[in-house]
Amino acid sequence: MESNHFELWEGLVVPIYLIVILGIGYAIAPKQEKQLFMTGLSVRLFASLAFASIYLFYYGGGDTIAYYQTAKPFTVLFFDHPFLTMKAIYSDYSLENYSMFSNETGFPLPYIYNDN
Repeated sequence: MESNHFELWEGLVVPIYLIVILGIGYAIAPKQEKQLFMTGLSVRLFASLAFASIYLFYYGGGDTIAYYQTAKPFTVLFFDHPFLTMKAIYSDYSLENYSMFSNETGFPLPYIYNDN
């Protein structure tokens, strides 16, 4: 199982996140329903990790990954040229708008960028 969207260090921090989330859940759960609340939270966390793992390792990505890959160049462009970014976001897709991106900013995925 290999993915270009997932690094080893990210897998190592997952248990830390789980412990923190479960700890917060335990702290805020109502006393009368603590066991039910924790069971529900655990099932939800497991299902979320299973769903994300299927998309990352089996399918090799998905809409969320594609959206991230498209949003990343906009973020870089925003810090360089905020007004050009607003123009690129709020105007229709054109080669002129697409040419605002460069190798430094990266390029948004065309099939997502030109979609209304």
